Amino acid sequence: MNVFQSLKRALASKTPTPSVELGKLIAQAASERDAARRRLESLRDADAEVALDDSKWKANGAAIADAEREVLRFDRVIAELQERLADAQAAEATVERKRRYAEADARANEIAASIDGRLAKIARETQALLRDVATAQRAVDAVNADLPDGAGYLTGVELRGRSVLEKPFRSERRKVKAWVEVSSGHVRGREVPGLQVDPDDPTIGYVSGSGRKLNFNSPRPYSFEPAPNSDFSHGFNTAVQKFVLTDVYEVIEFANEKAAYTPTPLASSIALPPVRHAYGEPAAWKPLHELHASPDSVLQHLDWIAAEAAKADPINCASPPQPVWTEVRRYLTSIGASE
Repeated sequence: MNVFQSLKRALASKTPTPSVELGKLIAQAASERDAARRRLESLRDADAEVALDDSKWKANGAAIADAEREVLRFDRVIAELQERLADAQAAEATVERKRRYAEADARANEIAASIDGRLAKIARETQALLRDVATAQRAVDAVNADLPDGAGYLTGVELRGRSVLEKPFRSERRKVKAWVEVSSGHVRGREVPGLQVDPDDPTIGYVSGSGRKLNFNSPRPYSFEPAPNSDFSHGFNTAVQKFVLTDVYEVIEFANEKAAYTPTPLASSIALPPVRHAYGEPAAWKPLHELHASPDSVLQHLDWIAAEAAKADPINCASPPQPVWTEVRRYLTSIGASE
């Protein structure tokens, strides 16, 4: 079966040919057309060789004409297939839109039918949660009012279960240049009182215990400049400390001023939407928005709404707090000691 027979059979079907199959047919026809074009070029190249032979000339001319018509036939078939492909893709897109439309409609109906029941379930769970919190908090309040000897106050129920603890401390470090005492390795800082910097090497400095200046014009070790007679008294300090300017770490420590976060009470954070019933829609219960609202203060509202088959829809509590970092200390430390 040649390619044209395959194409004819595929297109003669009563059911529309899918775009995927049409694409395959176009690729097959294009491949066959390329082969026909190569045959045509080969016949044209051989035409000059048979120009003096009448029979071969006529035979080659007939072959060239057949090859040209074959290429033309493939061109027209491919053009027809491409038109059918465009129509098939448009039809399939329409079918897909209708499918998504029907699917979205069915899913919406399914979820809508479950709303009332799910709202009522959440309302019952919310009511039970607040009732348990209220009962446990009353017990905590009673114990805190009459503590045993040596016992500390009990933390509230909601503070235990809903507080957010942020990292109370953090530190960071960076490399800086600072003066380090050679004899002890102690980091003195970026500035050292009384430091006399070597004019030939700015990374070396000296501190005279007596405060006298060093004579950098003299050979090392540098000597003191002449001291007044009054300095030669008992206890005169002749010590000299040597310092080098080198890389050290500057460590910066921060304390979080909001290390403990107490959320808004549940009684101020829960809203209950109304649910349809046979006699209309009852009023929704909204949060009290009071900082010290207690579960007891809203349970009577929840009881009424639960009786109406309402659902509790928790609103978002206050978003987690962003740390407020305040610098509390800054110091220098040698790099080797902090690795």
